[in-house]
Amino acid sequence: VNIFEIPKDKFQRRYPSGTRSISLDRAKIELFGSGVDIQGLQARVIFYEDVEKTILHECTEIFEPNRRMDYMTRRVRAPEKMEFEEFFSLKNRFAIKAVAENAGVQRGVTFYSKTRADGLRQRVEELGLFTESFEHRSDSLSRRQIFLA
Repeated sequence: VNIFEIPKDKFQRRYPSGTRSISLDRAKIELFGSGVDIQGLQARVIFYEDVEKTILHECTEIFEPNRRMDYMTRRVRAPEKMEFEEFFSLKNRFAIKAVAENAGVQRGVTFYSKTRADGLRQRVEELGLFTESFEHRSDSLSRRQIFLA
């Protein structure tokens, strides 16, 4: 009986070339082995508008949070709408839960409010307006708005 050997680095990646791609009707799934991508990318799901896969609708990327300094777990981009969302682990240094941006219109940051000393839950930046929402504050402050001229 011949002994079947798999090199350790290929076994750890779980894919012979380090990546695997699955093509569907209007979508594509890319899987990455552990340690293959420097940013800790595990999977990418791309949705297209058309069957020919020329117009990108949405791209979702899933990361290994422990391989990233910012502990990002997932990113969703919609280039046609110029929007993106990023989601973070509770281990994030600044207690950021999610960041959502609509380019040139609005940017919102959601925080893990119980882990922040100031109780900041959400900060939304729009053109000329900043809105901050708070929770669990001793001074009962729940919302603060800043208008810029």
